Amino acid sequence: MNAYPIVRGTQLIMEDKRKNEDFFADEDYDLYPDTDVTENERMWAMLCWLQIMGVWPLVSILVLFLDNTRHSAYIRYHAMLSLMLGVTLIPVTILTCGLGALLYLGYFYWAIKAYRGEWVHIPVVSNWVKPQFD
Repeated sequence: MNAYPIVRGTQLIMEDKRKNEDFFADEDYDLYPDTDVTENERMWAMLCWLQIMGVWPLVSILVLFLDNTRHSAYIRYHAMLSLMLGVTLIPVTILTCGLGALLYLGYFYWAIKAYRGEWVHIPVVSNWVKPQFD
């Protein structure tokens, strides 16, 4: 059972942990550690976001398996986030008869942020990726 005690005043209440989680809140954990990011890491993170002639998922998957990139939390985070966002945008694009494809323009913005060494936060999707790093 995923329950933990919560003390409010003098009353001890057992509450289900899943009921208390706010899906959009990220203040409970430190998703973006203060680490120095090298030039190489920034370049690989940027490549995960760029959709070069339809090879976007291949670059992100390749980054997850290469020996020199899979040990960097910064690169893995951007690769996973790019993959998860792409997977969620595919049905959105289909359901909106192609208008959802305009959301893919955000990939260029996030590629620039990744190359600057910033941790990209996309509501909901970042919360799906975060458990991969616990």
